[in-house]
Amino acid sequence: MQIEKLIPVLWTEHVEESIHFYTEILPFQLSAHDREANWANVVWGEIEIMFSTPNAHVEQRAIGFTGSFYFRCTDVETLYHAISTKVKLIYPLEVFSYGMKEFGCYDNNGYILNFGEQIDQ
Repeated sequence: MQIEKLIPVLWTEHVEESIHFYTEILPFQLSAHDREANWANVVWGEIEIMFSTPNAHVEQRAIGFTGSFYFRCTDVETLYHAISTKVKLIYPLEVFSYGMKEFGCYDNNGYILNFGEQIDQ
């Protein structure tokens, strides 16, 4: 057996708003959407994220996630300038001692998104 990839499924009560955030603010593209099932899939390069309302197979509990999603990218500064006025920032673009230039923000559901670029020091 070989695992091919990990695709997170983020629960939301607002699938349409999530599609808008990820495709209009971030550069993801909508690749699949089932309004009846309250489900969508977005892609950005090799990255895929699904959005869904909780289904009947899972005991209903509060929507949330502990942790963050870290996107390693190139040209993080351009992305930062493109979206920093459109998102709620956690921390602005800065260079860290571990060799990353990065920033953090919240998505429309409150999930934490970090974007970082490895830099030469």
